[in-house]
Amino acid sequence: MALSSPRAYVLRIIMIEDAMNLTPYERLTLSMQLRLLAEQDGDETYNQHAAIIENGYSTLYGEVFGTTAEPELPEAVQQDVYEILNMFRALHPGHSAGPDWNPEGEFYMQKFRGFDGNDSGGHYGFARFLIETLGRFEESKGEYNSHSNTLDTYHEMVDRWQALGRPFEMTEEQIKQVIGRS
Repeated sequence: MALSSPRAYVLRIIMIEDAMNLTPYERLTLSMQLRLLAEQDGDETYNQHAAIIENGYSTLYGEVFGTTAEPELPEAVQQDVYEILNMFRALHPGHSAGPDWNPEGEFYMQKFRGFDGNDSGGHYGFARFLIETLGRFEESKGEYNSHSNTLDTYHEMVDRWQALGRPFEMTEEQIKQVIGRS
């Protein structure tokens, strides 16, 4: 059976919660898969990766797994991003605003301004993935790196939005309330 991308196939097979703590069985299974791919594809890299796995060289797992060696993004962070982006969807004035809509002054925080790309606990990467890769929350498209901590401000805004019942159609007064300008 020919594979369009052997490496992608191996990474799809692996469903490991913590790649840094592989059991002997997981190591054996993965190394056998890598050896088969090396034979099929003729790529010596798979044999190198198999040796890394077989020997348990966990500091080199990143070479085998790439970004999948990172721990999974906690569900709480993912839900937090969804809630924040939903709030900004509710704050957005809709199609009438046009693609270059950029509120200023007291309404500056009515538009999603991104997360800190250096320290957001995964919020930045997940939001960017949702918007750019999956095409969701298109109204929040734009600058994703705020270059400063926005989480505290966003959480305060979400709290105020939730206190209003999470409305998706808001009056100007409700918008001011959510963004902290009332």
